[in-house]
Amino acid sequence: MEMSFLRLLVLFLAWLPLGVFAQVKLITNRVGNEWIFTVTNAFACPVQVQLMFSNQNGEKEAVHLVVPAYSEQVVLSLTNTKNPLFRFSYELGDPFVEPKDVEYWLPLAPGQLVRVTQGYNTRFSHKGKNAYSIDFALAIGTPVYAARDGVVVMTKSNGVRGGNRKAYRRHANYVIIYHNDGTFAHYVHLKYKGVVVKPGDYVRAGQLIGYSGNTGWTRGPHLHFMVTRSGYMDRLSIPTRFYASSGSLSNLVAREFYLVEHPTSQIAHVTVTNTNSVDLDAIGEDEGDVGAP
Repeated sequence: MEMSFLRLLVLFLAWLPLGVFAQVKLITNRVGNEWIFTVTNAFACPVQVQLMFSNQNGEKEAVHLVVPAYSEQVVLSLTNTKNPLFRFSYELGDPFVEPKDVEYWLPLAPGQLVRVTQGYNTRFSHKGKNAYSIDFALAIGTPVYAARDGVVVMTKSNGVRGGNRKAYRRHANYVIIYHNDGTFAHYVHLKYKGVVVKPGDYVRAGQLIGYSGNTGWTRGPHLHFMVTRSGYMDRLSIPTRFYASSGSLSNLVAREFYLVEHPTSQIAHVTVTNTNSVDLDAIGEDEGDVGAP
C-alpha cells in the first residue's frame, strides 16, 4: 500500500484547545488510483465529522457522519483523482441523539448554601451558545462533584492565570463529562492542578472531580456549569433541572442562595460557604466566553 500526504486544509472550531487535535485524525491512503479517507476517534465519546471535497466534475460535495468512541471508520473513497482538495472538521457528540429529561445534582457538597451569581440568558455572558449556563460563587479550592453519571472526555488543569481580559481565556481549567443520552456537562474555571479525574474515567453523580478556582476569562473565583447537546457540527447549551427534596430546581436565579441536596446523602448541617473569601456582589461571573470547549 502506497502512503501519500495530501495538501490539506483542516478547519477545526476555533474554541477547541490545541491538545485535542490528536484525538481525532483524518488518515489518507492511496491504493492505485483510489484515495481512501479514514477517521480515527480516540475520544471516550462519539464525534461527528464533516469532509467537504470536490468530485470528478469539480462540484463540491460533503460527507457527514458519526464516528463512535474509540473507533476507526472509512468516511470516503475517491477514484481517478490525482490531487483531491478537501476540508475536514469535527465536533464532539452525536447530533442524532435526543437528550433525556433528567434531574442533575448540584455539583457541590450537600449541606452547603451556594449563591448563584449569573443564571440563564443574561446580557452579560450567558447568551448564544452559553445561554443556559450557571455561575456559582465559590472560594478557590472548594470541592466540585459530578452532577450526573458519565465518562470523562476532556480535562485541563495546567492553567495558572485568570483575569478580566480575553487573553486569559485559554488558561481556563475544566472537566467535561459525557452522559449516556449524548449530553455533556462542563465544569469550568477549576484551580491549577485542581482536576482529580482523567479522560476515560467513569464517574458517578456525587463523585469528586476537582476543585474550583479562578482560571481563564473571569471576574472572580467561581464555578461555571453548563450542559450541552450536539447540533449539526455544533454544540448548544440546554436547560438543566437540579434535584431538591421539595421538587426540582429548574431555573436558578442570580443573587439567590440554594441549599445543595443529593438524593442519597444525609444533610447533617448547613454551611454558608465562601462569604469570607469571595465578594459575591462584585465578582464571580464569566467575562464573555468562558474558554472551555
